[in-house]
Amino acid sequence: MHQSPLTVWRFIDGKPGHEKQSQGLIQGLQACTSLNISTIPLRGSLLQRLKEGRRACSTFSKEALPQLLIGAGHSTHLPLLMAQRQYGGHSIILMKPSLPSLFFDFVLMPKHDQPHQHPNIIPTEGALAPAKVGRKQSNKGIILIGGPDKRNIWDNSKIKQQVQAICKAQTGIQWQLSNSRRTPEDFLKEGLNISNLKVIEWQNTPANWLIDQLAEASYCWVSQDSVSMLYEALSAQCAVGVLELTRKKGKDKIGQNLKRLIKEDTLTTFSSWDQSKALPRCPQVLEEHKRCAEIILKRINTTQ
Repeated sequence: MHQSPLTVWRFIDGKPGHEKQSQGLIQGLQACTSLNISTIPLRGSLLQRLKEGRRACSTFSKEALPQLLIGAGHSTHLPLLMAQRQYGGHSIILMKPSLPSLFFDFVLMPKHDQPHQHPNIIPTEGALAPAKVGRKQSNKGIILIGGPDKRNIWDNSKIKQQVQAICKAQTGIQWQLSNSRRTPEDFLKEGLNISNLKVIEWQNTPANWLIDQLAEASYCWVSQDSVSMLYEALSAQCAVGVLELTRKKGKDKIGQNLKRLIKEDTLTTFSSWDQSKALPRCPQVLEEHKRCAEIILKRINTTQ
């Protein structure tokens, strides 16, 4: 490992989901070595992003040249490559890029995108995200509700019936339920009057609320549409269950990946859960951010 801190330039596009992924990788790297991180925000048209990136990189290069350049989201790709061409370092892209993967030194691509076998591609179990594991409380559970999407038929009543059954079956657990931007407004308006359930709307949750709650929760149920939340709960080492919806017909790589996780006992569906027992925990600990960081550090140390 490096004796001195690694210089990292992090390119961000302002989208919370993308920023979570790059922050997850940075957290994994920080678990292995010390970092000096500079953040380069990119907004607007391609020309504006290139100008912003050039200006920021010129400033940061006066302090130190980058060893790692990290980006998530298509908007970061060209500014990152331009910076690498001028200042050097290893380029790292999270998610399947819009440009050919060979343009980058490392591409962290979810398995459901069916990445090709190539030395620069690191298949990941879902999207990376920052994770925090605290002291688990056996009487604490989280329920996370998504909303309509292109792969599932949303049904308020179906989700509510499962939530009510979970709370009724496990009265010794204090459940917190939080919705999301996609949750239909009438989901909460219809009421969820359950004694051991507290509803917290997403607008009222402070920064890092979810990370902190998942760190302490022993159990987490997530609606089927919210794949990223399923992985965040697994990374926090919760026992994770799936609130089921009817999937739309047609080929669906996300759905196939979900079936694989269920078959491997990584996740438990509501219909297969024995309500007389606690929700089972995943047999393997999911620490993708650390695993990917270790692979990257090993390779760059080998090539230097």
